[in-house]
Amino acid sequence: MSRDRTRAVSSGHEAENLAQQGEIDHGAAVALRAFGPARRLGATRCIRQITVLSSTFRPHHRTSGVDALLDAVDFAR
Repeated sequence: MSRDRTRAVSSGHEAENLAQQGEIDHGAAVALRAFGPARRLGATRCIRQITVLSSTFRPHHRTSGVDALLDAVDFAR
């Protein structure tokens, strides 16, 4: 369980780095992959990280995969 939390947090950081590098679709996919397990595990740090990060993705809502991430984050609120 702790490995899963660590993996989710690490993926959140990876998604953030990808977004900063302009890899929006890849970053959104990584963030979404981390968000589901983070919610299931109650990894609040990761959930918060990805929720905050979602604002970076919002302007790119038409980019592949971004809508799915935004929907997941909005649904969780």
